[in-house]
Amino acid sequence: GITVTGGRLNVNNAINSINPMGEFGTMSLSTTFSTIQLENDYENPVVFMLPAGYTGPDPVTVRLEDVEGDSFRARLQEPNYLDGFHSNETVSYMVVEAGTWQIDDDTTIEVGTTNTGLLTSAGFKSVNFNTDFDERPSVFTQTQTFNGADFVQTRQNNVSENGFSVALEEEEALNNTGHAGETIGWFAIEGGTGDWSGIEFEAGVVTGGASHNWKQHDFTTDFSEAPALIAGIGSFIGADPAGLRHNN
Repeated sequence: GITVTGGRLNVNNAINSINPMGEFGTMSLSTTFSTIQLENDYENPVVFMLPAGYTGPDPVTVRLEDVEGDSFRARLQEPNYLDGFHSNETVSYMVVEAGTWQIDDDTTIEVGTTNTGLLTSAGFKSVNFNTDFDERPSVFTQTQTFNGADFVQTRQNNVSENGFSVALEEEEALNNTGHAGETIGWFAIEGGTGDWSGIEFEAGVVTGGASHNWKQHDFTTDFSEAPALIAGIGSFIGADPAGLRHNN
């Protein structure tokens, strides 16, 4: 893969003071592991790289491995029942140092990891924030490891000001069979718009949710170019396996 856009993320007012505390980019990803070399060195980086674009219509998720201080590896993965071949997809990534942060406009961000092998069929693991948000934040989760080779993604439930719950999810035919324990990264951010190291950002929840039909979501910020996009399913209303994709 080749990074085509990106930037560096700092904090001017950090609860845990460190600079730089993150970076982001957008790249084309295939089903073969690619190594993404980071611009900076981190002590405890957490990577978010989802959702995949929609060049190929078959279900697909992004798997990570070897998340280190200066690099990580990523590839696309189709469910086991498919042939494993998939067109390259455009995927944005964001790397953030674990911790609780206040960025330039005092927006609160919290980043961390948890470990579980629970599938959604067996229940969810609760995660508590270190800082209570004033209102329900946007939360993203993603596996950081490749301990289990079967197709897997994360699902979230019960997102609140105090925390959320998370579980792994395999394809429907295998979702009762168990999965190796994986490290799951999580990222929570207060909703709204702001400025992060001179870069405009927007965070929030799609009004009315999304389903199996495409839904248009309009930004409130007038970005000068198409922004890097990180998004995930924040609820568990339907118990069937489901993944998020983006287009246009």
